[in-house]
Amino acid sequence: MNKLINTQNGGFDFKSDDLRWMQNSFIEALKGLASPYQTSNTELVILSGCEESSTGAPNFDTIVTSGFILCNGEIYYHASQIMSTPNPQFWYWTFQTTFDTNGLKVFKDQQSHDTYEVNRVILVESFSPQITLQAYTSTKTIFHKIKDSLAIIQKPDWITLPNQYPQGLPAWTMKYMKDLDGFVHLTGYFITDVWYNTMFINQLPSGYRPPFDFEVPYILYNQYGVLTKTTITIKSDGQIIYTGQNPSTMGIEPAFTINLQLLPPFRVY
Repeated sequence: MNKLINTQNGGFDFKSDDLRWMQNSFIEALKGLASPYQTSNTELVILSGCEESSTGAPNFDTIVTSGFILCNGEIYYHASQIMSTPNPQFWYWTFQTTFDTNGLKVFKDQQSHDTYEVNRVILVESFSPQITLQAYTSTKTIFHKIKDSLAIIQKPDWITLPNQYPQGLPAWTMKYMKDLDGFVHLTGYFITDVWYNTMFINQLPSGYRPPFDFEVPYILYNQYGVLTKTTITIKSDGQIIYTGQNPSTMGIEPAFTINLQLLPPFRVY
């Protein structure tokens, strides 16, 4: 980081260029700190606040709270705004420059100049797309940017779950993974032509099991249409269990498939 050296003796002639050097040094340092969170110099990132809210009764105005925005390595303040349209898809960020009246200085040549520039970010509303402005709905917070970076660095891999059921056809592999939020996801298929009213499908290893039995309603399909409503249970010991009517008792004998990707993810504590 650049810095102004002021340790020498002899009478330092401090001028406006020195202030400019100091200011630019801080801006350069901020840009370095901000660089991991911006994909371009024009991208806006919410550091804090700037959340959609409501004033409540009696007016129920839609407001965007105050906060701070990062753009091109600089930090801008956003004052709380009341929006005329409650639909955030029509909100766009833009910059506003004003001057603090306390910075109106009379120079030695008797000319007055504004010296305190105030840069803010505000929201404007438009019902037509604004290509040159960033939309409010597409603006990420710094926490989302960090999470995105971690997801790239630590992207979880899918792990193949060995086929543990003799009648399961091995061509249809089952896989599992745990995301960064601690949710376990399943994918792949289980297919068999031998069915029972209650049937073991597979078993998840330790660390990927729910803290309690997790039941999911499931509708079983085949090429003839919907057969029956069933239940898939992921037990606390990791077993994946099918419970429902035995399809072979319905007079239809083709293979039946369970799509594990249709099961919702579950949290592991």
